[in-house]
Amino acid sequence: MIFGKFPENLTAFTKTMKKFNPVKSDPKKTALLEVFDNSFPKRSYLIVHKANEFTSVCPKTGQPDFGVITISYVAAKKCVELKSLKFYLQSFRNEGIFL
Repeated sequence: MIFGKFPENLTAFTKTMKKFNPVKSDPKKTALLEVFDNSFPKRSYLIVHKANEFTSVCPKTGQPDFGVITISYVAAKKCVELKSLKFYLQSFRNEGIFL
């Protein structure tokens, strides 16, 4: 987890990010995610989680796919617990998805 300075140009920063809608995800998978209270909710700071070992399965060939996923967000009231995020990402290991 990296705590960094809030990006000066938030608009340019958010245009490079892909949006994820957890409401459309499998409820069993999203139940793996845990959160905790942000100790400093009035401060704007960037939290970055980088998963260097993301794996899934190619839906066409059945061969393993590997990737790096970087999740960046500005925490409001809650923060994502890193261990639960790793379990969540591991739950896609046998899924046929495109990266």
